[in-house]
This record gives sequence, structure tokens and C-alpha cells, in this order.
Amino acid sequence: MHTQNNYTRKVVVPSSVNIKLEQGTLSVEGPLGTLQIDISLYDPSNLMNIQIKENPVSQIVVQSYYQYAKPIMQTFSTIIESSMIGVTQGHMMQLEAVGVGYKISCTSTHVQFKVGLSHTVSCIIPNDVRMFTPKPSQLVIFGIDKQRVSQVLAQLRSIRIPEPYKGKGLHRKTDIILRKEGKKK
Repeated sequence: MHTQNNYTRKVVVPSSVNIKLEQGTLSVEGPLGTLQIDISLYDPSNLMNIQIKENPVSQIVVQSYYQYAKPIMQTFSTIIESSMIGVTQGHMMQLEAVGVGYKISCTSTHVQFKVGLSHTVSCIIPNDVRMFTPKPSQLVIFGIDKQRVSQVLAQLRSIRIPEPYKGKGLHRKTDIILRKEGKKK
């Protein structure tokens, strides 16, 4: 006789975070704001069972009886952990302008790029992220939703993607740019 396994992942909730589970939406609330996680986006086949337990510490328990649901459970628990960090500390990513005369300037509503194009590129700053420039060649993007912060960073980076010969362009602080050797005579 075959017995069913029970796969479980537990995510501990910090004391400064409040969690609510209502109608397929997990709401994560902290000092910096609130994030809503739609469970059906990650689990359309309804393989996971999600519970909030308070004893002895506050935690979210994600369970499933199916082995093939383990990757979904791993992804979902990572997203929960990421959103708890987001509502307590926030997520910050940096964009750097590499090139002679490349500059980034920021106002309260717009961010402007001078990156070797014939014109200055101006973008409106979305409401859910904040941006500031510690140096003229650096832009810091801050927000509570990690996915949204990296999406905004990717859109801004697409203004001038780094080229492989000299490395000029806009790139993330953590990027490693593969360099090519130039033509030989």
C-alpha cells in the first residue's frame, strides 16, 4: 500500500509584520506599506494548502501532498520572504552610467539621462518606487516590491544597454559585462 507524503515549508513571520489570508490573497503589512500576493498566480492548479499559525511563533505553513508541487512551494515561500523584507526594510537597486559625459539627474517627478544620445531622455518616476542620485553617474531605486523595483530598473537600463567593447551604457551595480576584443590589423 502506498502512503502519501506531506511536503511542508515554513516561513517565520517577524513581529513587525502582520499577515492576513483572505479569498486567495495573502496580505503582508509592515511599517513601510502593504503588499498583496495573489496565490492563484503561483498555484493555478490549487496544489498548495496555506495556513497561518501563531503557536509558538507566528509563521506561514505551505503544505502539499504532491511531490511535483515542491518547486511551486519553494518559489512561493521565497516570494513571501522577499515581501516581508520589502515591508520591513525595502529593496534597493543601483543603476550606474559608465561612459564619458554620461549623467543621471533626478527631480521629484522625473529622472533624466544624458547617455551619449542626441537628446536627453526623460522618464516619469512611478508612484510605487523612489529614486535618488548619490552621484551624477549613479541612480538608486528603492521600493517595497522587489519585482517592481527590478522591473523599473530593467526598463531604465534599456535606454542604453551596455555595449561589449568598452562597456559604455547603463548597467546594474552587480552586472558583469562580458567584454570583446576589438578588430586586429
